[in-house]
Amino acid sequence: MKEQDIENPLVVRCGNCGGDLNFDIAKQRYCCAHCGSEFETTEKKAQYRNWKTLQHDIVMKDVNGVKAFSCPACGAKTVVAGDNVTAQCPFCQNTMIDAQFDADTLPEVVVPFKLSRQEAEAKLREWLQKNAKRPEAQAIEANMEHFAGCYLPYHIVRGAYNSQLAIRSTAATSPYPFRAYLSHTAVNASSDLNNIFLDGIEPFDFSEARAFDFGFLNHQNAKVQNVFGEELLQRIGEETQEDLYETFAKKVHTKELSIDLDGDNTPESIAALLPVYLVKCSDGIAAAVNGQTGKVSIDNRRSEELRV
Repeated sequence: MKEQDIENPLVVRCGNCGGDLNFDIAKQRYCCAHCGSEFETTEKKAQYRNWKTLQHDIVMKDVNGVKAFSCPACGAKTVVAGDNVTAQCPFCQNTMIDAQFDADTLPEVVVPFKLSRQEAEAKLREWLQKNAKRPEAQAIEANMEHFAGCYLPYHIVRGAYNSQLAIRSTAATSPYPFRAYLSHTAVNASSDLNNIFLDGIEPFDFSEARAFDFGFLNHQNAKVQNVFGEELLQRIGEETQEDLYETFAKKVHTKELSIDLDGDNTPESIAALLPVYLVKCSDGIAAAVNGQTGKVSIDNRRSEELRV
């Protein structure tokens, strides 16, 4: 399979038959269940790096039609394509102003919206009806006119992990070496929304991801990534460690675990846009609906606690 033939880089495919590849933890290789082919991780990583280069060149050809807007109230920055006009911030509903566009913040893949605004609103109203007496439900109901869709920036992490697992007990703490593979850990790359709040609308179906192009932004805002460098690496470490913890806790039937990720793990990180419908209230209450599955998450903490 050639790099230019990759439609969804979040799905690793066999270069011989085109079937989906699974990662064999024991062999530390990708294996095809259809034709039996095996591939080294280095081969697939090199293929992905080549794909990134090709994808960047394709997207940059259309970058002149992109507009950026910034909110002077909350600092959020969004981009739109074509002749779309955005006047209202999807995070705080204040009027946005023109801003400089940075092409380095563009994503590599996008999971398209599957639910219309009306369908997503219906999902949220089901929650509101069931929780009508709760103050956060009343606040959200009063702000439903601001309910809108927006692509949010994430990094999707995948890769093999070889580290140490300790099971705590009253007698002793015993470390065990382990091997694991995470395929789709979603890491929020925005400082404008709370991580735990956004975790509530996961998971997404990454089999529906597509290579990014500006057509996905027609009539839809996209939040610009604003977490980079060491802060992003810290978030990736925390999210992957949490995913590994949950995986092992289910397997060994205990939460008395500690995981030590050493520095030898080198997962891949793919910049992505994920579809979310949002409504935020002035008192810090917020609601989010997964624009693909309809799963609802509510945040009832004060606004100063939303920035993490």
